[in-house]
Amino acid sequence: MQDQAIKFVVFDWYWTAERVRNEHALAAYFQAKNNELIQFSILWANHEAAPKTEDDFISMVRYWTRYYFRHKQYQRIDDRPVVHIFSPANLDQKAKLFGSTAGELIGRANAVAQEHGFPGIYFVGELPLRHLRSASHRRTSIKR
Repeated sequence: MQDQAIKFVVFDWYWTAERVRNEHALAAYFQAKNNELIQFSILWANHEAAPKTEDDFISMVRYWTRYYFRHKQYQRIDDRPVVHIFSPANLDQKAKLFGSTAGELIGRANAVAQEHGFPGIYFVGELPLRHLRSASHRRTSIKR
């Protein structure tokens, strides 16, 4: 990958019933003898039912801090580990089920990261391509 000017890779990551699943790609990365050549981060695939509770959400973030963020090749921005969120809208819906908001959950995740010695988490929200197309169309329409 490095020969192709790839600087980092983002792995899909799933949390189900208080445990990680489909971690085989990350496991292969960790076992690779040359993994120090490419940084990595995770894309939390939050389009499933988990986490079901706020405690489960906190357990998930603790898992990140223990097993990924400490890796020397984990991607950072402003010294904060990067976590991509598949669906910010799903995070907001899930937060409402917990009697919270997405912003409050992000705040709790940052607090957990700080408890484990990190300055916080750099969250990146993903948008479906259809949103980008419609935004581009609107900009074009405005310019006319």
